[in-house]
Amino acid sequence: MRSLILALLRLGCALAVSSCGGPSLPSGVTCRDTITVEKDGAALSSTLAAAPAGSCVLAKAGTYRGNFDVPENVLLLGDSAGPTVLQGDADSAPAVRLHPGSGLFRAQVLAPSGPKGVGVSIITGPVRIQDVEVSGARSVGIYAICTEDCGRPDLLSRLDSVSIHGNSIGLWTQGAQLQVTGGRIAEQIPASLTSGLGVIASHGAKLTMNGSVVEKNGFVGVLIDGAGGTEAALSEVSVLDNQDRGIWGQQLTGTSAAPKLTVERCNIERNRLAGIGLRASSGARISGGRIAATGPVQDAADGVGLFEGTGQVLVDGVALNQNQRSQVLVDNGAEGIVISNCDVQAAGSQQGVVVQGTNAAVQSSSGQTNPRGLDALPVQAGQVPLPGL
Repeated sequence: MRSLILALLRLGCALAVSSCGGPSLPSGVTCRDTITVEKDGAALSSTLAAAPAGSCVLAKAGTYRGNFDVPENVLLLGDSAGPTVLQGDADSAPAVRLHPGSGLFRAQVLAPSGPKGVGVSIITGPVRIQDVEVSGARSVGIYAICTEDCGRPDLLSRLDSVSIHGNSIGLWTQGAQLQVTGGRIAEQIPASLTSGLGVIASHGAKLTMNGSVVEKNGFVGVLIDGAGGTEAALSEVSVLDNQDRGIWGQQLTGTSAAPKLTVERCNIERNRLAGIGLRASSGARISGGRIAATGPVQDAADGVGLFEGTGQVLVDGVALNQNQRSQVLVDNGAEGIVISNCDVQAAGSQQGVVVQGTNAAVQSSSGQTNPRGLDALPVQAGQVPLPGL
């Protein structure tokens, strides 16, 4: 009887390693084999290179120096018992490179210290990144790139509970599909004219964000560059205290029926020049949520700004409260702008809905003013150039 019980216990350990003293696996993670490495960067690199598909490499708590390639269908796990730090070494490669089907869990990534340092790079996708902190990149914290056949649904990469802070640029998806859930993207450092950006989606990327916080970045919080058909959908995202624009879209190529940018139930507060701004764009829907306290630049701080031929935009059911200059500014707008069911609150010299330099009719249930000539409000929100890497 005793031997039977021991055999059953051994079988239980084989099926559920974490419950029998083995490594604790993140929720939803399964491993064909688990290979453990202890505090040695060279050993971690060689173990990853030799790891068979379907396996997990567990890096025990400690600091590992090197540039780590995670092969296809291999997962790199940090230790649940203490911090696993992956310190990038050579500036010519990212600290961690993720190939299709791979993943990174429970780790702190410190990018190489050189001017081209990248924390984590995603090659095409799909990959998973969960419970990871990325910092110190003088280029990009997490950089995802796809250049061929990028619209396939099986290439979607998922980032869950990721903290990206103290980089030049936080997160950049260039053509790749990313789904970001939770987490915080904050305090990117403006070292040049095109740095200090929290999030960039460009080159036909597809980005969805849900429940994330984008705050205190030194330039724009979220930049959507529509060239190539880029799409973005933000839901219940907080965009706060960014030092230029909160959310900025440019060159979007959608329609009101098929928008390229949707912003739903988001809290957008205390950004400097615009809560949400669109330039030379078509196809956006902003619904629910709150856009408030944009400023303190009194002569150029608008809750929603629609500029340079932007049209096919619906702003519906949004609380627009005490943005420093106007709650909505339409300058040189195009057809199809509708502002409906919004709670517009302005105090003192603040204005409500302002339409200027626009021949197309703007539908607004919130009332509007139309300054002319010298009374027209100046517009300072130009196109944001994409960084060079």
